[in-house]
Amino acid sequence: MPELLESTITEHLVNALEQMAFISALPPEQPPGPPVNPLLVRIGFRGPVCRRIEMLTDESLGVAIAANMLGPDSAEVPFRARDALRELLNVTCGAFLAQCPLLPGQRFEMSIPEVQPLDQAAWSQMLAEGDFQVLDAEGQVLAIRLADRK
Repeated sequence: MPELLESTITEHLVNALEQMAFISALPPEQPPGPPVNPLLVRIGFRGPVCRRIEMLTDESLGVAIAANMLGPDSAEVPFRARDALRELLNVTCGAFLAQCPLLPGQRFEMSIPEVQPLDQAAWSQMLAEGDFQVLDAEGQVLAIRLADRK
């Protein structure tokens, strides 16, 4: 994928995270280790091009997002962590497609975001494959990439 698209997706992810949950994300100062509860969150889209966006993170980032959206004392926070991550990726994908620099004004159809638990080996393998832009979201690792649709 062109580097321009990768950086654009990352920018939309950072903006969505800041606007939805008041969480800042920056490039990490050191390579991140695998999280305790790794997750793969993905969403596909089709139109003039068919791809998917994949996001790797820890479930605790979803808890932080849900707490910032619902209030830290809400009993729903632990149960909404994965929903919060799905919505974060949904918003990111929608913003990316609406403002895609290589496909202005095109129409796309997005799939429903999915969450899949990963083990440590799968997490490490996916990051080793490359193409992920890695961020530090206030202490939580967050990685995103544009991938071919399978």
